[in-house]
Amino acid sequence: MIRMHTWMMKRKPTTLETFRAFYDGCTFAPDMVFYDCCVEHDIDYSTGTVNRAEADRKLRVCIKANGYPILCWVYWLGVRLFGWISYYFGDSVQSRKEYKLLVDDNKSDIM
Repeated sequence: MIRMHTWMMKRKPTTLETFRAFYDGCTFAPDMVFYDCCVEHDIDYSTGTVNRAEADRKLRVCIKANGYPILCWVYWLGVRLFGWISYYFGDSVQSRKEYKLLVDDNKSDIM
């Protein structure tokens, strides 16, 4: 089930706490019981806290841990073949910039 809603596509996170709520899970693929794995993958792509290969590896490991040792490779192959489009040219590029600004703003509040 694809959990993408129009309001999610237009809404942008404004704080670190709301950054997680922006994501739709397994875009163009069934979420099944590993929706949280896909959201974490979206966050990894959009924050740039890990590189793309590591984000894809984490997705595979998470899906496998949820009881899908074969399907995890299918999803991994999908993101390796097609994820570069989102990572390098999609919303992820702008999201990484916005996330960096949010982190920088929070650092100035702490200091």
